[in-house]
Amino acid sequence: QSAEPLVEEILQRAPQASSAHNLLGLLRLGEGQFDQARQAFADAIRLNPDSTPAHVNLANTLVRLKQDQAAIKEFERALELRPDDKTALFNLGLVLGRNAQFEPATRPLRRAHALDPADASVTVALASAEIGSHHPAQAEPLIRELERRGALKSTIRTSLAMLWLENGEAAKGAALVSNDPERASD
Repeated sequence: QSAEPLVEEILQRAPQASSAHNLLGLLRLGEGQFDQARQAFADAIRLNPDSTPAHVNLANTLVRLKQDQAAIKEFERALELRPDDKTALFNLGLVLGRNAQFEPATRPLRRAHALDPADASVTVALASAEIGSHHPAQAEPLIRELERRGALKSTIRTSLAMLWLENGEAAKGAALVSNDPERASD
């Protein structure tokens, strides 16, 4: 709330400031005003087509608006500008995975994981995409890595076990939850 008057003042003084439009979009996004956020990010991109943050923020807004195909294009544009943008890689992988495009999802998620192997969210998403792509040899070390780091919580175990089950690997799913007191009976 305290940032909004500052952003409005900047926009009055410098209406062509792409970064100010991007900030306004973040404010609107935080308020749940997705259409206004989308417009602010689009304005930021119109003023600076090479603004990777504005493309990523627009893509995230489009995801919220359930416009996944448009979001995918924005994430891809952000990655053309900055190929190692971990946020764009991760979010692109999530959107592709949510649309059951597991094989394409593995590519950006593998890159994001290579950039930050310690990021548990990326590792979980990559393991999920590998399971969905029928790549158990790639998924299993990721799951062991999560377990070794203590990041394999009950809910994550259950999600991964369900993916194994859905992909014809019931024994792997059962093994994943068998030692978890909260999930073993499931």
